[in-house]
Amino acid sequence: MENKEDFKKEYETANDFFKKKKFKEAIDLWMELASKGHSKSQYCIAYIHLYDGMGVKKNFEEAYKWTKLSAEQEEPEAMVLLAHMYDKGIGVTANKKEAFKYYLLSLKSGNTEAAEKVIYSYFYGIGVEIDYQKAKELCEIV
Repeated sequence: MENKEDFKKEYETANDFFKKKKFKEAIDLWMELASKGHSKSQYCIAYIHLYDGMGVKKNFEEAYKWTKLSAEQEEPEAMVLLAHMYDKGIGVTANKKEAFKYYLLSLKSGNTEAAEKVIYSYFYGIGVEIDYQKAKELCEIV
């Protein structure tokens, strides 16, 4: 698996396994891809560690590790998940500044799910200085 097209095919195969509730096969394939740096697979590995019943035991620290690796590659879903983990202290010490940073990065990458958190943070000064103007501008855009 040396190019993105190979990763894509393998990733889709892993997703198909997951949809068929063949969790072990999906996890094994995602883990192989994740260890090679595939950001979407890293996100999937992170996600399954947040819940019991999908083939691995709940492990917030492991979820954080894989989420961070995926977010560092600008995977939008991973950035918003990482922001949430920092916001709530899931698998990592709560840090509102880091939470805001990743909510903002996620929003800038096109993930509008983060917009409400960014607006709220600007309005109430959570993890960032209060900036009513930026909050207002975002409200008008989103």
